[in-house]
Amino acid sequence: FTLSILMSLTQFWGFVWSFHDWAILYSLLYITRYTIFRWIIPRYVVTDEGAVLQRRIWALLFPTLMLLNFIVGATSGALRSIVLMPFLLVRFFRVDITFLPDG
Repeated sequence: FTLSILMSLTQFWGFVWSFHDWAILYSLLYITRYTIFRWIIPRYVVTDEGAVLQRRIWALLFPTLMLLNFIVGATSGALRSIVLMPFLLVRFFRVDITFLPDG
């Protein structure tokens, strides 16, 4: 019932729509990283044994991939915290449960 009321509010959909730029950026970062790791690096940069073939391309890709991984990881951590916050509030601010098991 509460979910249907929430989804019928125009303010809710305005709030959701305000995040579309970040969703597009995050999805483009993920697609770029996936493409680089799936097709570009194995085909042109390294061999199956791990030897670097194109040193200049690797010198460009490595810092770029480090930055992409940092951004995607930080964003994933922030989103995970936001998603878990309601569960943590409901679960651990109750007085009838404890962290320690009985016995």
